[in-house]
Amino acid sequence: MSNNFIIAYTTIDNFEKSKQITVQLLQEKLIACANIIPNVTSIYEWNNQIEINNEYIMLFKTQENCYSKLQARILEMHPYDTPCVIKFKIADIEKNFGKWLANSINMR
Repeated sequence: MSNNFIIAYTTIDNFEKSKQITVQLLQEKLIACANIIPNVTSIYEWNNQIEINNEYIMLFKTQENCYSKLQARILEMHPYDTPCVIKFKIADIEKNFGKWLANSINMR
């Protein structure tokens, strides 16, 4: 199925905030759905220190034409100074799910 679907990815350290951001993005019609994955260990260098933190992965299913606004809203609402916000192109999608995803975004 030809598509312009993407998954936007970010991480966050607070479950309640992850739900709040997700609900807001749904209300603003920028995503069709999201997955919040708990208990992820992130290890990175920040200010010359190795950080090891527990985070939640947030995956947002949407369309390419929504991404600029979606990214801007995530950056506005995210509590981190420098959040990771990445998009992945969906190479293939099950036909019926793709229709639902397109209808969910286009109807909004």
